Amino acid sequence: MRTHVEKVSGGTRMSLQARAIERLFKQFRFQKILNKQMKSPGRSTKNFVPIKIDKKYEVVRQNVQGREVITFDQDFSQGNQHLIFFHGGGYIFEISLIHWKFLDRLADRNENRTTVINYPLSPESTYRETFEMLLESYELLAKTYPKDEFVIMGDSAGGGLALAFIQELVRRDFRPLPNQVLLLSPFLDMTLSNPDMENTEPLDVILSREFLNFCAEVYAGGDDKEQEWLSPINGSFNNLPDTAVFYSTHEMFYADCLKLKNNVKTANSTFHFFEYENMPHDWGILPIPERDQVIEDIYQFFSSRRR
Repeated sequence: MRTHVEKVSGGTRMSLQARAIERLFKQFRFQKILNKQMKSPGRSTKNFVPIKIDKKYEVVRQNVQGREVITFDQDFSQGNQHLIFFHGGGYIFEISLIHWKFLDRLADRNENRTTVINYPLSPESTYRETFEMLLESYELLAKTYPKDEFVIMGDSAGGGLALAFIQELVRRDFRPLPNQVLLLSPFLDMTLSNPDMENTEPLDVILSREFLNFCAEVYAGGDDKEQEWLSPINGSFNNLPDTAVFYSTHEMFYADCLKLKNNVKTANSTFHFFEYENMPHDWGILPIPERDQVIEDIYQFFSSRRR
């Protein structure tokens, strides 16, 4: 087993922008907003791809089971490192403009090809439909871009989905496997049964137990939430690609990320853990200076394979 742990926070200081966003989350009671919207998340009828992405990149649209698979890059004439992104939002909310801006900045820094999969959401669908669509999408991408080196990445719920998905690819012995996996503030355990979660629950200005329980119920569709498709912390960590996990000491998922770090000690895979201090949940995609540090850490993680 090879587990690499990094402290990247630079102490307990937060940028002024991070403090301001945290105050806004508290002032506008963002948790209550999420709890109000979760039962009627709404669906957009607008273009899935922002205008800026359409103008800046060459964009290829594919269709899988009636849903869009969007790939963008500056140059499709040759193979590239290819990031496949699963967005967060509790499995009930659509991808946000903040996600697109994050992916744009990451593509600028890393010069990677990027695919966003518009996977099925709850409550209209459950994890079964989501996995079925993702598997077909990945097979299509592997055939369409045979020279690319794939990376699976997700934030929050998308981070849990990314880990569960790579575990499923390993179980199926699918080839080619992605070369790397990257998880940002991942939702690892839908049972929310880790008692240590109570320590950071009061510190999290975004997530609440009510919201996470609802998301887990509708996504699971009545099935056992302990199974690894839903709670990948209970799955196997053997034979996985190099995996990086970003998490904060002030989010509800902190306890499960620490549990993951302990669980992989007996695995034959390489995990890199990046612990930030005091950041809000999913800070890596927020418009704050700490996002740029996360992007730089991701760039270094990606670059490690090229050396």
